[in-house]
Amino acid sequence: MRKCVLPSMLWLTLHLPVSAQLVINTVAGGYVPNNVSATSASIAIVGLALGPSGALYVATTNAVYKIGTNGNLALYAGTGYIAPPLDSAQATQSPLISVLAIAVDSNENLYIWDARGDSGQRLLRVTPTTGVMNAVQLPARANGFPPGVGAYSSVGQNAFAIDNQGNFFIGGGAEVDEVTAGTLQRIAGTGTVGYF
Repeated sequence: MRKCVLPSMLWLTLHLPVSAQLVINTVAGGYVPNNVSATSASIAIVGLALGPSGALYVATTNAVYKIGTNGNLALYAGTGYIAPPLDSAQATQSPLISVLAIAVDSNENLYIWDARGDSGQRLLRVTPTTGVMNAVQLPARANGFPPGVGAYSSVGQNAFAIDNQGNFFIGGGAEVDEVTAGTLQRIAGTGTVGYF
């Protein structure tokens, strides 16, 4: 009896003419509620923030919604799909990787604390007058963590807040950091996880 050995991985090459058009149809899932009554939307909430206008911002894993004073829910940022955010793009046309926390400042700017996918997190800002989302530059930290365009190299920070003066507070894991006047410093914790 002759044995036939097959390779462990087979590759299939599909040759299509340049003019061919491929269509992808969603057959299950993928529903992103938009412009519907908030009480009829099926969403999995990971964060909440209340804006000075009275609007409530609701974060899910890959999108942020705005509930207006009329009770309607509308997509405000993200697409519902997992992918790196697009800088300087309309917030509703830019995907998100994994929303960890959200906050709103006194000017109704929405801040999204999003996982970067590789390491650390990214801070994004949605300007209410334009609907454009941009990465926020964070300063270097005193203990040597490098700055980045919206990048934050400490992994495990999953909480974010902003005060009326526009100072950022980033927390989670074993510390809380404050970003004020272009400086980032630890204001609570030791950086080492402890128990109490």
